[in-house]
Amino acid sequence: MVGALLEAGLRNGVDVRVKAPATRLVTDESGVHGVVVRADGDEHTVRAAGGVLLASGGFESSSELTTTHLGAPFGVQVSPAGHDGIAVQLAEEVGADLTGMEDAWWMPGVQLPGEELEGRPLSRVFLGERALPHSIMVNSRGERFANEALPYDQFGRIMRQVDPETGTMPNATAWLIFDHDYWTRFGIFGVPPGGDVPDYLHRADTLAELAAEIGVDEVGLLRTVDRFNPEAARARDPQFDRGGTLFDRYFGAFHPRLGENSPDARFPAATARARIGIATAIGPVVSKLAGRVAKRDDPERLRSLVVGPLAKIIRPMLESPPSSVLGPVDSSPFYAVKVEASALGTVGGPKTDALGRALDTEGRVIPGLYAAGNAGGAPTKGFYGGAGGTISLGLVFGFLAGREAARRRDAVVA
Repeated sequence: MVGALLEAGLRNGVDVRVKAPATRLVTDESGVHGVVVRADGDEHTVRAAGGVLLASGGFESSSELTTTHLGAPFGVQVSPAGHDGIAVQLAEEVGADLTGMEDAWWMPGVQLPGEELEGRPLSRVFLGERALPHSIMVNSRGERFANEALPYDQFGRIMRQVDPETGTMPNATAWLIFDHDYWTRFGIFGVPPGGDVPDYLHRADTLAELAAEIGVDEVGLLRTVDRFNPEAARARDPQFDRGGTLFDRYFGAFHPRLGENSPDARFPAATARARIGIATAIGPVVSKLAGRVAKRDDPERLRSLVVGPLAKIIRPMLESPPSSVLGPVDSSPFYAVKVEASALGTVGGPKTDALGRALDTEGRVIPGLYAAGNAGGAPTKGFYGGAGGTISLGLVFGFLAGREAARRRDAVVA
């Protein structure tokens, strides 16, 4: 989508400048009229008759702002570098009111060795792996702290909760603990089931040895597993009700058509390798075909090609039982991978009205200043409706703000 937006902008004559960060807004008593950017060591003033739209993302990359507003920096980053909160700085300098600064689009993350983007470590988002059976997640006390199959925003929020007694975030660093059944059935992060164990995984013959290796309280972990296993074997979780909702079970191990005779159940490693091979072979072809359809600007045709097949694939998952996400952690050896609290982006920024116009601390419009996406204080606050929630805010308020800025420009020119 970003590529399509860039292409549309270039096609319509937008002057795209890279490596030109904003430093301050150009203002006078009548409002905002441009922005000063730094490029090649020099400052350049860019005038804007219609105003300035802040759409630079959030502040999750800023240790200072995350400490001030969210309690602590993130241990890992799951979004690209550059989200340093410049929109917050620029808005505050001209008297904008801020909102939603205590919220983020939470997401657990896992940093794998050597994975980076533009020279900075970039972590993987941690989704369905924690919902699979024969696994639990624990904190340093060896205790479970949530339903592991929760939506990522809810689970990530719990990871960042502050203990009122200690003032710390005991779940900000956690561990996915799983057994050999899990490893031979599912693998992890692209490593096929039963494959060579990568260096970033901790492995031990007993849970006690695993606890010592990763620095988790041994007694706490053993007590947690002893409590979890008998109920998990019966597909129950009285502590956190894992598997109690359809969303919980969406990522579970469920084979609706052939059951235990499905290739995934009988030959998990071979099936995983075959799936990767097929995706590698047909992926470029499908991508080109989808691109052609999209360029025809025929949303109904695109919808007909995508929605029907997806519905046929997903509909049987409605019958997924709790056992698809629950199973005892009892087969040796045992494994652990470190998981840290992170966020896809932050929520907070300048408060805006329904047209994307920034408001000051008295609730008045700041003429010529607009905000959208993670750079603008989301009107939904911390509520996250699902994947694409942040994108929709950027698109809707970006469109509204752009239209209003164009109207303002036309009025100025006239």
